Amino acid sequence: MRNRIVPTIAAVAGLALLFNLLPSAADAAAWTRRQGEFLFVIPVEYFFADEQFDGDGDRVDRDKFEQVELAPYLEFGLTDYLTVGAQPKYRWVKLDTPGGSIDNEGLAETDVFTRVRLWHDGQAAFSIQGLVKVPIEADEGDDLPIGREQVDVELSALFGNGHSLDGGRIFYNLELGFRKRFDDPADEVHGDAFLGWTGGAWTVILHALNTIGLNSNADDAEVLTAEPEYRRHKAQLTLAYQVTDTTSLVAGASTTYAGRNVGVGHSGFLSAVFRF
Repeated sequence: MRNRIVPTIAAVAGLALLFNLLPSAADAAAWTRRQGEFLFVIPVEYFFADEQFDGDGDRVDRDKFEQVELAPYLEFGLTDYLTVGAQPKYRWVKLDTPGGSIDNEGLAETDVFTRVRLWHDGQAAFSIQGLVKVPIEADEGDDLPIGREQVDVELSALFGNGHSLDGGRIFYNLELGFRKRFDDPADEVHGDAFLGWTGGAWTVILHALNTIGLNSNADDAEVLTAEPEYRRHKAQLTLAYQVTDTTSLVAGASTTYAGRNVGVGHSGFLSAVFRF
């Protein structure tokens, strides 16, 4: 399953460059790093699902699945228009079954990406981003896998803008992407959006995250509560607080409110964000 939490936390740092604020929180947004600037995020997320959306989109009971993920995230501005980054993902997972609990853990995969800003005008920006997901030890054949073993590639288009409002700034971002999955799981498209407000030390953001699996004849095991072809619609709230000129703390929660062939997931996360 795609995990948007850390890009969600990180990329409003592009707004920091525009608004002279701290990196706080947003989706994988259209803004890029300043040349020579690093962004480093240390996030921890807890996720659980004890219900499932079946193939008709109805809620049904399921064995409880839990996951804790540590996914350090790094962005670096090669130029003002070109940002590169990486995000390895370490996961601990647990599944309660009628026969007892099983668990697994390890470094599952890493994402490597490049974001290119093609146009900007004032606070508005349009970018494209290419991403490659590389499996490390996904253990897909294990009784409880921590990821899938295939390589994914993704291409996304992003547009963001911001405006002054009531002593602060309001900002938004739209993203549309396609992910090619080189194995049994279905290819997928995603359409994500966020709307945020920042003023003083505080930033608040509301997100809508939508992933749709394309048609697939795959008949494979569930991985991280998702079947090979799934649909997920998720809402997320993120709150960030500026601690120093280079450090922010971020907290948030999300819930999957609709879907198909995927767990009814709920999550909470905490992060420390550093810019240098």
